[in-house]
Amino acid sequence: MTTLDLDIPGYSRLAEVDRGGFATIYRAWQPTFEREVAVKVLSGRIDETALRSFRRECSAIGGLSGHPNIVTVYEAGTSGDGRPFIVMEYLHGGSLAHRLAEHGPLEVADVLRLGVLVAGALESAHRAGILHRDLKPENILLSRLGEPKVADFGLAQLPGGTSATSAGLVGTVLHAAPEVLAGEAPTVASDVYSLASTLFSLVAGRPPFALLADNSLMGTMARIACEPPPDLRFQEVPDQLCRILEQGLAKAPADRQRDMAQLGRQLLAAQAELGHAITPLPIESADPTSTAAVDGDSRTPRVRTGRRGLRLVVAAMLAVAAVGLSMAT
Repeated sequence: MTTLDLDIPGYSRLAEVDRGGFATIYRAWQPTFEREVAVKVLSGRIDETALRSFRRECSAIGGLSGHPNIVTVYEAGTSGDGRPFIVMEYLHGGSLAHRLAEHGPLEVADVLRLGVLVAGALESAHRAGILHRDLKPENILLSRLGEPKVADFGLAQLPGGTSATSAGLVGTVLHAAPEVLAGEAPTVASDVYSLASTLFSLVAGRPPFALLADNSLMGTMARIACEPPPDLRFQEVPDQLCRILEQGLAKAPADRQRDMAQLGRQLLAAQAELGHAITPLPIESADPTSTAAVDGDSRTPRVRTGRRGLRLVVAAMLAVAAVGLSMAT
């Protein structure tokens, strides 16, 4: 595809690299700075919902793009045919999902390092009043040097604004917190859950509640609501990391780490205990070398099943049904 097709001046040699529900992403060449960039353009029918999501991403990522582990935005505008676009840095390393698909599970040391950096990025977003709401391996990109960058804030919730969707189902089911699937409002705790689920996937090679024998939506949601995550100790994953992930995947939000800063510091402590290099935690005003345990770090998360789990499953089923009805009308 050429610049004439999109009518966005200043960019050439466009080639499609990814396509999502609202937008298409192109790799392009920016002659002015002699660099490759990513151009995200709204695709399909441009209605008010798509525009709100797009504006939300512009506001969220624009205010955070100075963070070393959040993708940098260069420009935003409207093409000649009226399609909004964002120009961002192009991450040559692809996504962590691609990395998993091509090379399998990551080493524990790499998972800990990536976890610290992403936790710092999301804590910075939370301090700015922004929830990501759709964290998963597909939305963490890698630079040429292997540095992670959080991307795709299209479902982000901004301070004083409305959520990205009216239904309770947001993001990808496999990495969504039980309460979000049940239709409750996303919180810092639900982002914590999604990061724990993402890190679990990186070390295990699959999401915690994904089963080849049953990949149905309702079966997956029932496992998320009622079952404990698999014990990775049987895969020789160190106990220090297992305990962190189990706490992050707790059914009840109150049983998880209280914020991304606590999760990041737990990962730092695990690095120290396991003899790995300590990764600076990139949070403004945080002590990047701190490996001290935070109060409650060692607690064992309670597995909330029984009536609560059944209520979550029923609520999730109703949410799915509501979405289906709204799409049919």
